[in-house]
Amino acid sequence: MNLLFYTAFKITPTKGGTEHTSLTVATELHKKYGCKCWAFHLVDEKLPDCECFEKQYYVNGRRLKKELRDIIVNNKIDVVLSQGGFEITSYVEEIRKEENVPVQNILVHHFTPGWEVNFGTKIDYIDAYKSRHGLKKLKALVKLCLFPYYRHRYLSNLPIMYRKSYEAADKVVLLTKGYIPMFQEYGKFHDDKKFCVIPNALSLPDILDKSDYESTKKNVVLVVSRLEEIQKRISLVLKIWEQVTKDDRSNDWELLIAGEGIYKEQYEEYVRSHKIPRMKFLGRVSPAPYYTEASIFMMTSRSEGFPLTLNEAMQYGVIPLAFDSFASIRDIINDGENGFIIPEMDMDTYKEKVLTLMEDADLRHRMAMNALDSCRRYLPERIGEMWWKLLNKH
Repeated sequence: MNLLFYTAFKITPTKGGTEHTSLTVATELHKKYGCKCWAFHLVDEKLPDCECFEKQYYVNGRRLKKELRDIIVNNKIDVVLSQGGFEITSYVEEIRKEENVPVQNILVHHFTPGWEVNFGTKIDYIDAYKSRHGLKKLKALVKLCLFPYYRHRYLSNLPIMYRKSYEAADKVVLLTKGYIPMFQEYGKFHDDKKFCVIPNALSLPDILDKSDYESTKKNVVLVVSRLEEIQKRISLVLKIWEQVTKDDRSNDWELLIAGEGIYKEQYEEYVRSHKIPRMKFLGRVSPAPYYTEASIFMMTSRSEGFPLTLNEAMQYGVIPLAFDSFASIRDIINDGENGFIIPEMDMDTYKEKVLTLMEDADLRHRMAMNALDSCRRYLPERIGEMWWKLLNKH
């Protein structure tokens, strides 16, 4: 079976959740089921191809449909898996009609439905203007000046894109059942026959051996995240930690934050100005050594699709805490058993749960063992089998 994956950015092991999980799925389908895989992306990146792909194409957006047609026809593609590309799904439907090619058309949605309203903000337009030169800078300035028009058009078209892509697709894969009614509501339609649910697989290769727990764990609270505010809300981590450190139960604990992002300087300034102790920004690092040592994991996201970092933490026996702000959290965390789900924006409860874990080693051990067991639900071979069954279901 010949598969074509679409992602906006090139699929590599170091990219974000969409690209990383696409690589995991492609690798599993290639190695276990003998699928031949291709991929294409719209953002030009000079990075090496991944070995599970026959080829990874950079496609110029201005020639998107033509180049997509050539890739499908020349490589005899059987299935296109569009990772969040509404426009791609519509183009595939047009191509298979025009070329009479029997290609399956699958849309995979990696966000909470409707989250795309947070794309194309004024900050994005300002960044585009600052990063361009010459004629491109002038064009970016014009778009910045016309931002209200472009913003209104984008928000008006988004529900239409949801509906049209659902109509064009053979299957729409979501990350949790809770996203089905949200997708329908946002797209303003009622049909549900095309929906399938396949969660993300574990993204790191190892699961901590239970016998190694006692010898590896330290009094470390860990955050692994992109340093930005709209989605990840890292400022809430800092505010919660600031309150945690005022309690004597936290005296021998430290907070480590792994990741980079455009808000890093603002977060560092907040830490300095508020004199927040016992914390460090690690920058961009391989997270596995830090998961191995950490005992508690903090997430404060406003929204997630099916967050890889929660399961990554659980792979290493790190107990996760997260706000009840996205539907898939209840597929990952069983509250009070392998982690804690905190009522949205209840900062006091979040602080108290962190302190409870800090002072109770037996509770940490018990919940960590549960986390190590429960994360196995998302082993790559299990998720790969779900994809293989879907691809062969007609």
